[in-house]
Amino acid sequence: MRDPWVRWSPLVATLCLVTACSSDPPGGGGTTTDVPDTDTGVVDAGTPVDTGAPEDTGTPDDTGSPQDTGTPDDAGAPDDTGTPGDTGMMCLSGQVECGGACVDPQTDNNHCGACGTVCTAPPHARATCAAARCGFACDAGWSDCDGNAANGCEVNTAADPANCGACRNACSFANAGATCSAGVCAIGSCNAGYGNCDGFAGNGCEVNTRTDTNHCGGCGMACVVPNGTGACVASTCTVTGCTGAFNDCDRVASNGCEADLASSATNCGACGTVCASGATCTIGRCATPFAGYAVTTPTSDVAWVEACSQPGALAGLRSADDDYVFATLDFPVSFWGARDTGLFIQSNGIVSFGPVINRAGAIPDQAPIGHFGALPAATGVSPAVYALGVDLVLSSQGVCIATLGAAPNRRVIVQFVGAQLYNLAGALVTFEVIAYEANANIDVLYSPTSFVAPAGFTFQSPSNVTVGVQDFRSPLRGVNYTGTVAAGTRVRFSPL
Repeated sequence: MRDPWVRWSPLVATLCLVTACSSDPPGGGGTTTDVPDTDTGVVDAGTPVDTGAPEDTGTPDDTGSPQDTGTPDDAGAPDDTGTPGDTGMMCLSGQVECGGACVDPQTDNNHCGACGTVCTAPPHARATCAAARCGFACDAGWSDCDGNAANGCEVNTAADPANCGACRNACSFANAGATCSAGVCAIGSCNAGYGNCDGFAGNGCEVNTRTDTNHCGGCGMACVVPNGTGACVASTCTVTGCTGAFNDCDRVASNGCEADLASSATNCGACGTVCASGATCTIGRCATPFAGYAVTTPTSDVAWVEACSQPGALAGLRSADDDYVFATLDFPVSFWGARDTGLFIQSNGIVSFGPVINRAGAIPDQAPIGHFGALPAATGVSPAVYALGVDLVLSSQGVCIATLGAAPNRRVIVQFVGAQLYNLAGALVTFEVIAYEANANIDVLYSPTSFVAPAGFTFQSPSNVTVGVQDFRSPLRGVNYTGTVAAGTRVRFSPL
């Protein structure tokens, strides 16, 4: 096919006129003879028909040789002796003809770089052609995270927690799993024992529901212990302490410290202590109505006993100052209409019986030597036996406790040994309190040999020392011994 842009030159046309070109192509329909062509190519051997210069004496329009400078395939005239037609496609610059259409091989997906080179799309992608090279673009919500074109856009970034919204954007939350929804990270399930109690995703499942008292076992499940304090242990609320006279007697955490030991007839003073018929629980003691005590003198069979030397004697509060101790007796003692095995000893000359003591650490502060004054004393210990209620410092022997006799006639002796007054030199006092199993008498004896007052000073109750008994009920009651306290003094508080 000739180049449609090669034009027939006027020179060629002139040559045809000069040589009287035949209209019959060689090898045409006529009969061929061996007679040579008598046409020598010149019209007249003389002067040419046109004596002037040729029509175009200059260079033809196409100064180069025609594309086909040799003999035509057909030695005769060309197939089309006129001006050639448009035998091809006219495409814009940068385009080529492919399959009868003009295409841009730089961007055409079906003819990328060359006619017939078709770009195909891998999974979850669409094919592209750019700079005459095939490629692909991921569908919305998909990404090529491994860089492997063969598997295309293999990651669903709209739902993959490891590539959420973008490649390698891993979702991670404290103490929780993670999910990806619409390309946004979200908390999945919390790990066992944790909860997202504030509803904020940024800090994950921030609460340890196994130990958090505000979220014990689950969000919002506060460990609240009525009348006490609690702790969350293994997601379970437990009672760790009770306030005041309350106690957790039923071991049910939900109702906390449900028993008031000061008033409960079934848990009086201690869990499980049931008051007998006719008795009421008053400040932790099962007590019957009690009229009070009379102050008398013990009978002659009550003698001084050196408690520290008795078999099985116990000792405590050695060198103590403003201190106290609790103990348990081998038998119950009656005191102010209540009967109990509890024993309380305070270093300032005070003994009590029962489980609940009010103002156990009370310190005598009245002049002249620091005592509690006349009973009842609201600032003093109750209930209590004030054997010698002054500010004392105990000796290295402290207090001895001895139990004598056999049931049901046992007695307990609490003896203060060689105590000194805190602010008055020269005193050395030994005294003891005796309580009985078989009766409600309380005896106080002062050593006939080891009870020495400071020089020139006389212990006088209740003016400068306190000797007596004080109740636990309200209104508070007290009974005072009135008189001198000296070596060999013996005082009995006998129920009315």
